[in-house]
Amino acid sequence: MQLSEAVIVNGTPTILLDIGGVQRVAVYNPAGSSGTALRFDYVVQAGDNDADGITVKELALNGASITDAARLALPATLGGIPGTQGVLVDTLAPDAPSVPVLAAGQDSGSSATDGLTNVNRPTIGGTAEPGSTVTVMIDGVARGTTTAGPGGAWSFTVTDPLTDGAHSITTTATDRAGNVSPASPALALVIDATPPVLSTPSLAPGSDSGVSATDRITGVTRPTLTGSAEPNSSVRVILDGVVVGTATAGPDGRWSFTVADALADGDHSVATEATDAAGNTGRSASQTFTIRSTAPGAPSAPTLASATAAPRPATG
Repeated sequence: MQLSEAVIVNGTPTILLDIGGVQRVAVYNPAGSSGTALRFDYVVQAGDNDADGITVKELALNGASITDAARLALPATLGGIPGTQGVLVDTLAPDAPSVPVLAAGQDSGSSATDGLTNVNRPTIGGTAEPGSTVTVMIDGVARGTTTAGPGGAWSFTVTDPLTDGAHSITTTATDRAGNVSPASPALALVIDATPPVLSTPSLAPGSDSGVSATDRITGVTRPTLTGSAEPNSSVRVILDGVVVGTATAGPDGRWSFTVADALADGDHSVATEATDAAGNTGRSASQTFTIRSTAPGAPSAPTLASATAAPRPATG
């Protein structure tokens, strides 16, 4: 309170305030006052909330006195009080933000709603108190902040790539008064950015016929091919550059595929591709094998070798 002349204060006067319809009391602070400036303090309490400004109501002497040097009392009516529309009180924490979600196109792979993705710098979003600062926590560590728009929507793209594996993402909202919300429910996210590893395909036992079972020369025109891939993944079989079918790897990763149409005699190449549930695609090395299904021609008829005349004995 600024006065036109120095005053003497005896006792503890107060100023009545209206904060959001609730009466509060600012108490005279002698240590912070001087002859012409009186200081009254009020500490904002939990639950105080006033969005349109504090109202200064009146001076209450409470048995105290405020006089000038001539012992004339200070008028009890306050005058010249500045507007307080900019003095806003907010001690209420925002509601917890909504559970974070992956942005459209960020949940890759066979399902767009399973929380499994190969995007290791995903964009996530949600809603929070409009205008609040949203802090994004990944595995309990703050990774950055963004601001909720007028409708409360927010979006955030992870800066540093997340490691493969499970992650938990939560958020908090901090309003303009500095009140922090409870944490949001968690988004459970699994990152898998590693392509599946496939073995080089080979002829199955029984499909590599002939004198050797390992030379990849066979008379079987519809051979069975085998290999290994990520368990339960779908394996595409590529013969001579063309996908001829698919096989499903078992829980142990092993797969088997029998060629449907007979292969022509000659050399062939086989490779495989597999796409895992997160959408990563891996490709195996290529393997060659040879089909020889035509029996060799019959040998020519045997013939007797020409006789060699025996030497005649000498005569005398």
